[in-house]
This record gives sequence, structure tokens and C-alpha cells, in this order.
Amino acid sequence: MSVSSLTSGTLLQSKLASLVTAGAAPPRNDLGGAIAQALSHPATLEALRGLSLGGRAAAIGEIVQFTVLHGGTHDLETYLRDLGSKASSTQRLSTSVARRLGVSLESERGKRYVFDFIKTNYTLKGITYHGCDATRLTSIRERGLVLEESSAMADEIARIAKIAKRIHQPMLLGWRSVNSEGKIFTSDRPGIACNYALRSPEWFSQLVCGGSHIPNAPPYDKLAFENRDRAAARRNLELFCEAAMAREPRVRMTPDERVAVLEFFEMAWTKLVPADSGPGVVVLSLPEAGLDEFLGTWGNSRAFKRGYDFDFALKVLLNELGEYDRRFTDDIAPECIVASARLDALAEVGHR
Repeated sequence: MSVSSLTSGTLLQSKLASLVTAGAAPPRNDLGGAIAQALSHPATLEALRGLSLGGRAAAIGEIVQFTVLHGGTHDLETYLRDLGSKASSTQRLSTSVARRLGVSLESERGKRYVFDFIKTNYTLKGITYHGCDATRLTSIRERGLVLEESSAMADEIARIAKIAKRIHQPMLLGWRSVNSEGKIFTSDRPGIACNYALRSPEWFSQLVCGGSHIPNAPPYDKLAFENRDRAAARRNLELFCEAAMAREPRVRMTPDERVAVLEFFEMAWTKLVPADSGPGVVVLSLPEAGLDEFLGTWGNSRAFKRGYDFDFALKVLLNELGEYDRRFTDDIAPECIVASARLDALAEVGHR
């Protein structure tokens, strides 16, 4: 091998190594701005056009993950052109890294550099996502994710729960009393967090449109909360109460209970769904143990040779196989917040 080719190869390796290990993510405030920029980009809005609500949540989650992985909007337009391809999100993300590093995923060296980049700039940082109403983002940035010791609406909620139990409608308030109280939820999968953000707080979304007590047929509106449509949400509850008041006496809703449900709706909507309500996402860094053996195995050069499932390794690195939801019973400090952003591109319809 000539000296010139050796030097050239060494320089390339040094450049790749610096890209891999430097840490792609800028300061968290900048990353939040980068996410907002990516989601408002004309190419993003075009890519989302025509997608279902679930499809938009998945696509926006992937764009958020792309921005976090790269620490910005590096080559975003090229990535967005691939968004509609049949490739998996893992394949698209790893291809974007390979393109940034100037390597091929067909080579052992290319796979190693892509693996190390994702490991350093994403996996070891323990990236996970929290979906919420965007009106809470400022408070979350300042205070972190805090378990509220008592709800300002505790007495009113208890009254509605009592009515629900008496009329044999135990899930009227969703999962609130089953597994949501006293917990903070995150998801390793950004699309799941974005989907949840549309329905946050979930128990109230369940009450006004998401629960099985609201049929998926006109004149009911199953997307009343997602669309922040107050009139449609109230109409859903009015129709539900009418039907509940026509049941057999043992489980029939009384006129006073109907009034209580509708008054609760008006009070809760005013408190929980202000004028600037909409979906938001918080990106958190919560490193945890558990990947040492996996990363050690893949740190061996033989792992990149034939016989090893590199696609599976990438899924692990990008948490595609991670927790659907994580539950925390302690506060999460603001220092753990990497970024936060509104997801206005997710909401097709504004307030009504």
C-alpha cells in the first residue's frame, strides 16, 4: 500500500471517528428549535399530506427521532423523500447516518461506523419520549416531569367515577383509576408518544370521545378531542347521557347525574383544553443499564461479518424494540430533558 493511500485512509478514518464520537446533539434549546424547524418544513408538511391521523403520528415521531439522532436537520429533505418508501424506519435512519458519514452499509467498516454513531449519539443517551399537551411544555422545561400529589379536580373526578360505577360504565374515565394515577409515562418509540400527545390527558379524551361508550358512528364524533372540538365533545356526552337515561332502572342514569356529568365536562374542558392546547413532545435522556452485554458482543469486529443480523442490531440501538411505555413513580428532573416541541403539524384541525 502506498504512503498516499495509507494517509488518505487514515484521514478518512479520523474524520469518521470524529463524527461518531463528537456527540451530534447541540444544546437542548437548540435541539427543540431544530425539531420545530423540521416539523414546519414545507417538505415535511407535504410528506404528511393525505396520511391518516395514526400515519401522521408515526411519521412525525420518525422525523423527531431523525432530528434527535443527528442533533439537527442535517440533510432533512433527502430523508423526507425516503419517508414514503417501503423501507422500515430503522433502515431509513441508518441509511441517513451512512449518507452523513459517507460510508456504505454494504461494507463491514460502514456498518461499524453507523453502529458506533447511533450507539454514541442515541442509545447510550437513553433517549425516550413523553407525549403531553403542548401547554405544559414550559412548566416541564422549568420543573421537569412532576408527579402531582393531588389533583385540583379530585373531588369532581371522584363524583364522576362513582356515577360511572353505579351505571356499570367503569371505564368512563379510561385507565385513570386503574394504572395512571401517581405515574409518569414515557415511550421508547416516538410515534407512540406523539399519538398519545393528541389524546393527553388520556382519561379525559376517553371520557369525551375515545371510550367504548361513544360509538364510532354518526352523530358521534370519535375525534372530538383530537380536533379540540368542544361542541362535538359535549354533543358526544349529551348523546351518551340520553342513552344512559333510557336503560333499565337498575343502571339508569338519573337527571341529576346527567347534569353532574355535563357540568364536569364544562369545568374540565376549560381547565384542561385552553385556547392554545395541542399535542407536544418532550425528549428525555434517561441512560440505564442493560445493554452492556449486547454492546460488548457487537463491539467485536466479528459481529459485522456474515451470520450476524445487523438489521436486528439497529432496531435495538434505535429502541424500535424498546418499551411501548415506561412508568415512573418518581419525578424526572429538568436536567434529563433534551428537548421539547409543539406538534402542530400533527393536528389537522384547530379549535372549534
